[in-house]
Parts: sequence; structure tokens; C-alpha cells
Amino acid sequence: MLSLIDTKYDATKRLDGTQIEQAKLKAAQAYDLFSQDKSPMEVAIALDLREPEVTQLYKESWNLRQIYDFNKIYLETRCNLAPFLNMYRLAKGEGMNDAEHVIWLLRVANKGLPELENKYYNYKSDVDTLESKRQSQVRIIQVYDTQIMGLGREFDICCLGCELEKKADRFEKEENERREYYNTLSK
Repeated sequence: MLSLIDTKYDATKRLDGTQIEQAKLKAAQAYDLFSQDKSPMEVAIALDLREPEVTQLYKESWNLRQIYDFNKIYLETRCNLAPFLNMYRLAKGEGMNDAEHVIWLLRVANKGLPELENKYYNYKSDVDTLESKRQSQVRIIQVYDTQIMGLGREFDICCLGCELEKKADRFEKEENERREYYNTLSK
């Protein structure tokens, strides 16, 4: 409490009993408001206090309510709790209401992320290799298709040639039979 009084008044000034009592009264009122989950802004407005005084009383209220870890984290993060609050909101939004789930997830992430990242890059390399092989095989198939089409044309040409030969042979045979027939008739 004296720290609040020291920050509020110059050390050279002497405080009379009334001023000390008023400071104690405001501190008690602030603690009461904080225990009612009032924000520092609401307390500052209600008690007509400046930010440094409210911040100091807020930290003192944490200690009084035995929220030592919270105060320690608050100081370690240089008063920037936003990342923790964001993580809390995200976890809650995903249905992770149990702190043990979040702790387990963080442990898995700390231990498993490097391994998972390594597996990802290995799998990505495997996929790239397989994709390269697939593209190579697609090109080979296209070459085979082109060869098959070429062979098909040659086969068709050969078949047509064979058919034409057969027709020519048939035509020649029929022509020979007609000649023989006409030769037999003319004799």
C-alpha cells in the first residue's frame, strides 16, 4: 500500500492521517471492484484514479487473490498478454475447454513438429519424384500411341494392298475363265 502512496505523492511531502486514510479507502474500493470483475478502466473511472495508480492496484489485487503466476506471466510478457488470450480464444473456439488438451497439444507440437515437418518434406520429395516418373511414362505412352497409329496405318495399307491383290487375282481369274469360255465357244 505504501508503494501506491509513494507513487502518488512526492517523497518530500508529508502525508497527514486523512490523506493516508483516503488512499487506503480508494485502494480498498479498487480491490472490491476488481473482485467484482470490473476492468481497470471501469475502476479508474469509478474512483477517479490515473492509469499508473489503477495498474498498481490491479497487480496488488492479483497478489491478494493469489494469482502469482498470472502476475509473473504478465511481467515476463512485458504486459502483452494478447498472444495468450488469442491462443485461449482459438482453443475454446475449437472446443478445447480442458487445459490438459491444450497442454498435450503444445507438447505434441513441440516434440512432433520437427519430425512432422521432416516427414512432410520427404513425402513432398517422393510425390515430386512420382510425378516426374508419371510424366515420363505419359510421354512414353504418347510415343507408343504414335507408333501404334503409324503401325495401324501401315497395317491398313497392307490390308488394303492384300485386298486389292486378291481382287486383282480374282479379276484375273474371272478374266481367264471368260477367255477360256469364249475360246471354247469359238471353237
